[in-house]
Amino acid sequence: MRLWITAVMLAGVVSWAGAAPKSAHPVKKIAIVALARDAARAADVEAGVKQALGAHGIQADGLRTLFSTTPATVPEIMERLKADHYDTLLCMAPRKTIRITTADKTSKVSDLDMCLTTFVTGKSPSGEPLDVSPVAEDPLIEGKGAQNTSRTPIPTNSAAVPYRITKGTLRVFDLNSERLRWHANVNVKLPRDIQANLETKLIVKEISDELEKSGLWPKP
Repeated sequence: MRLWITAVMLAGVVSWAGAAPKSAHPVKKIAIVALARDAARAADVEAGVKQALGAHGIQADGLRTLFSTTPATVPEIMERLKADHYDTLLCMAPRKTIRITTADKTSKVSDLDMCLTTFVTGKSPSGEPLDVSPVAEDPLIEGKGAQNTSRTPIPTNSAAVPYRITKGTLRVFDLNSERLRWHANVNVKLPRDIQANLETKLIVKEISDELEKSGLWPKP
């Protein structure tokens, strides 16, 4: 099973990132959810991101930890998060599987609600099951110099290194207004045979690196 967004250490490429509004208050307490059918692997990512954010003085908790024993509805999740003074939610999703419209960033029609509904039901907004991996993958490509993922690799290239392209999206929602505060799309090139435990560590590093550039955290 392949997991989430991976890191700059393996030639990760951030395709776009939206800066946080300068007037927005800094994040102090954030809930985290990685959308995936493999709950155990997603929980590992949530735990890793929690630890990384803790190093910046941000209190963070994964939804799979907060609701590990008691199933909850979307309204119940929102009620508890607000009651426990979480100010934001980080939603991590595979870009091909979870299509959450972000064109109208002022709308309270909840992209946030879609994220939480996907977490609760285990299905995408279209009703289809989530991928095993919480990131979408493009077909394998041969060749360390390949630039165009749609081109057929040259089979005679003895130096070719098989790799795959993974894609994901990070979204941070304000829980008070239920509006999108920030988001970033990430494309990552990974060796085909990377070990799962190393992949998880690199995923957490990439997510953490991208969040550091968001402008959401308090300045030291």
